[in-house]
Order: sequence, then C-alpha cells, then structure tokens
Amino acid sequence: MSITALLLTGMMIGAPPGEPVPVPRWEKGQEITWRGTFSEAILRPNVRAFRNYETETRLLVLDVGKHGTDFALFTSIKLKPDLPTGTDAPPMVRIESLHQDADGRLQPYALGQMYLHPAKRSAFLPLAPMSIEGLPLLDTGVLLAIPGESMQFGQTWKALENSRPPISYQLAGTDSLRGSRCLKFTALQQSEDWDKPRPGPNAWRRGETILVSPKQGQVVKLDRTIEKQDPQTGELGFRSKLQYEQTAVVRYPERLGDDRRLEAIAAADFQRLFETAVNDPARTDSKPFEELHQRIDQHLVQHFNGESTPYRQATLAIKRKNDAARQGHIAPALPPADASSAILVPGKKAPDVPTLNLATRETKRLSELTDRPVLLLYYQPDSVRTAEPLLRFAEALHNDMGTVARILPVAVGTNEAACRQRDEFKLTVPILAGRSMYKEHGIDSTPCFVLLDKGGIVLDVTLGWSDENAEAVAAGLAKRVK
Repeated sequence: MSITALLLTGMMIGAPPGEPVPVPRWEKGQEITWRGTFSEAILRPNVRAFRNYETETRLLVLDVGKHGTDFALFTSIKLKPDLPTGTDAPPMVRIESLHQDADGRLQPYALGQMYLHPAKRSAFLPLAPMSIEGLPLLDTGVLLAIPGESMQFGQTWKALENSRPPISYQLAGTDSLRGSRCLKFTALQQSEDWDKPRPGPNAWRRGETILVSPKQGQVVKLDRTIEKQDPQTGELGFRSKLQYEQTAVVRYPERLGDDRRLEAIAAADFQRLFETAVNDPARTDSKPFEELHQRIDQHLVQHFNGESTPYRQATLAIKRKNDAARQGHIAPALPPADASSAILVPGKKAPDVPTLNLATRETKRLSELTDRPVLLLYYQPDSVRTAEPLLRFAEALHNDMGTVARILPVAVGTNEAACRQRDEFKLTVPILAGRSMYKEHGIDSTPCFVLLDKGGIVLDVTLGWSDENAEAVAAGLAKRVK
C-alpha cells in the first residue's frame, strides 16, 4: 500500500485513555512467515472459473535504524489442481526490497540501492497499487501502519493510496488467535460508484479483517475479500478471498542472516533488471537477457550458500523466465493496476491505439480500421491449447465475412512466433502485433474477443476459448454485418 497521509477521525477532547497502539518490534535478521490460501472465482457470462492456491509470505528484516526499516518481502503462490496431475509445477513467486519510514509509508528500492550504506539509500520507485483482479504477489498487508499512540474502540482512520479512493480502517475490538489476545481492525475500500443504484462497469470493493498482536505489533492474521462488477452485465463478475496467519518468527544469527540477506537482495535486483528489459520499448534484441543470464549464473556460483535459503526460489524463478526470454518467449506483463480508464467497456469507444500488421509491416491507428465492424482476437502464440484453434477460427471468419468486417487476431507475445504460425497454418487473415495494444486496452487474460461496431464502439467483450464462446462471437459478428 502506498500511503501518502494518515488521517485520524473520531477523536474527542477529554476521552478516556484508549488502547495503546501496537508498535512493530523489528530486529535485523528477523524473518516472519505467514501461510494461508487464496481463491478466485470468475463469474462472467459464458465464463465460470474457480481456482484455489496455497500462499506463503516471508518478511525478512534487512536493516533497522533512524532512517526507517528495510525489508525483503517474498511471496510464493502455488496453484492447487482440482485433480492430481502427476507433475509438481513450480510456484509463482515475487520478491521486493522495501523501505518503510516512520510514518508507515512504503517505497520499493531502485536497482542497486540495497548495496549502499543505509544513510545513502535514497532512490525509490513508486509502489504499484494492489491488483484488484489478480494474484496477490505483492501483498503489503503484513506491514499495516497504525497512526497515533492510543486509540478508542470504534475509532477510524484513513490511509490515502495513490490513484485510488482512501482505505477506511477501524479498531473494531479484540479477538483471540491460538489463545492470545489480539486487536481486531477492519478495513474497507471501494470505487466511488460501488454504492450507486447502478454501479459502473468497473466498480469494485475490498474488505479486510486484520488481527494484530499487541505485544509484537505485528499482523498475525488477515482475511481479505475483493469483489468486482462484470463490465458487460454490471453484475458481480469476480470475487477473490485471501486468508493467512503468522506461522513463524525467527531471528537468524549473523552468518545465517547474511546468507538470507544477500540472496534476497540479489533476487530483488535480478527481478528489477528482468522487468526493465521486458518493458523497454527500445529493445531490439536479446542482449539485455544475455547479460542478465551471465549475472545470475555468476551469482549462483559465487553465493552457493544462498541455495539453502527460501529466497533462492525467487532467483531460480527469474532465471527460468529470463532463459525463456533469451529464446524469444516473453510472457505478457499485466496492465497497470489502475488502468481502468483504458479498459474496453461496451457502449464506449475503444482507445485508439496504433496497430502493426505483421505480414505487411504496415502501421495504422485502430480508428483507421473501423470503417466496418471489427473483431479483435487477443491470443498468446505460445499457448499450446488455444493458439491454433483460435487462429483457424479467425481464418474461417475471414474467409466467410472478410469483405464486410475486419477479422484481426492480435498476438500477445513474440512477433516471431506469430509469424511462424501464420506461415505454418497458411493463413490469409491479417495478424497484428499486440505487445503495446493489450496494455492500452487493459487486456489481462487471453483469449479475449472484442467486437467493435463501425466507428470503434465496443459492442461485446468475451473471455476464454470454448466452442460455445466461438459460436456466440461468430453469431454476434454475423448479426452486425447483415
């Protein structure tokens, strides 16, 4: 959470002394672990998906001093398959080096800062808002900042978050966890249109219950529910639930603590280097990934003690992604968490993004292509299950209705793979490069079918590949070209 101010409300002159505000007791080398579950339900028309995950969050205290406290925040999320698969897929992981000042403000460190003396660490990056619809791979809920020195039961305060409505917190009372007394806090954050009689197409709400140990000042349990409206129907289209509890608090002696510290800092920098290379619009070759490959290999050889720490998982996960990127296989990054202004909404005009035809290398604005109805088919060329059937579906539509509508598959991934498939399948349908298009259109999952009317008005957005979805998309397009 990116807190820019803390505002206390409900204070009364002459009120009796309240509950002492718990102050976190951090020590260098301390590692706190929380374990729990995450579930998400997609409830959109023609798309019903339910997924369950196991989560583990580790907070390693890197430094404590007058400058504030430095942490490595490591999250591991593993999908729980509905049926045994016989293979144990690696978890999805993320690690960040963070600084928390005396006011509770969190900021990620820029590349290389953690190798400097604490007093000289001054370069920070903005902390991205929590994802409303996605995996909680960067969950800062374990670092709750409580203002003031004492607080009455029922008293509230607000945490201001960049680009989002404020989060309203309240000291709701007390509770117990494993026989220990805890302070119970509740939190609510929602879009401005959630409570309106007719919520907007992107309305959402987030609610939390948080238990804090009065002795240690640390979060010992968190329950969070997020709900989001479906942009097509205005009904509930997404719900996620995150639950975790503190399971271990360990302080490592100097040597063991240094092994963990060095591995966590290195992994966080490797991740920053990889994401910078992936998102660099000027990148033309694999040189940044080759350089990172050498740095990671050198680290693995020189810091072999890091193999015994949990943070080696993060280093190896980045190595796998970087090795894939060296071969041209780059998974699409998620659009910004606050990119709701660019989301495709039925009834509104689609953002006018630049397009690139991979066959002719011709560039045009999307508005130049909307002289007739347009069907955009966002897909990932590297998807073994959906790429070929989607492209053959697009080819059939192009052959049947290509003179009265534009059928445009949009490749979210490497252009080379998309061109290779076009040649292999002997396609005539135009394929567009989607590296920038999907971000500006707020596409967060594929396949995704977007039907535009003549003039670029969004008529329908359909998520997921199935025979039923393909039939519905084809029928909707046929209706528009009659």
